[in-house]
Amino acid sequence: MNTWFSTGVAAFALTLALLPGCSKGEGKTCFKQSDCAEGLACLGDALRRCEKCDTVDDCIAEGLCTAKEGACIAASDEECKKADICKHNGACTAKDGKCTVGGDADCKQSTACAKQGFCKAKGNNCIKDKTEKKEEKEEKDKPEG
Repeated sequence: MNTWFSTGVAAFALTLALLPGCSKGEGKTCFKQSDCAEGLACLGDALRRCEKCDTVDDCIAEGLCTAKEGACIAASDEECKKADICKHNGACTAKDGKCTVGGDADCKQSTACAKQGFCKAKGNNCIKDKTEKKEEKEEKDKPEG
C-alpha cells in the first residue's frame, strides 16, 4: 500500500511540474525552454536556469542579447554593434540570429582593420584587401626621387 501511495504522489507531483502555464522566473532552475517565463532563456550546462540574455557573457561578447525560442540570439544590428565581436572582428550586422560581417563598413570600424589591415568583407570574414597590398608594394618599390 505504501509503494502505491508513494508512486501516486510522485506521479501527481511530476504532472503538476509539467503543466503548461507554470513558467518560472529569472534565476529559477529549468530543464527546457518552456519552463521559463517569456523573455527568459533556459541557459547553462549542468545546472540550467531561466536567465535574461542581456545579462550573460554571450551578450557582451557576441551580441546574443535577446531570448527567442529558448536561445539567446542577436535580434538587431544595434545589439551586434555593442558587442566585442563587432569591435574586434567586424561582425556588426544581425543575420539569422547571429552577428555577422555585413560589408566593408563593418570591417573598417574594427580593431582587426586598424591593427592588422583586415578591412574588406568577404563572406562572414574581414580580409586584407589585395589591391591595397599591391599598391603598398608598388609604393615601396618606387625609387626615391
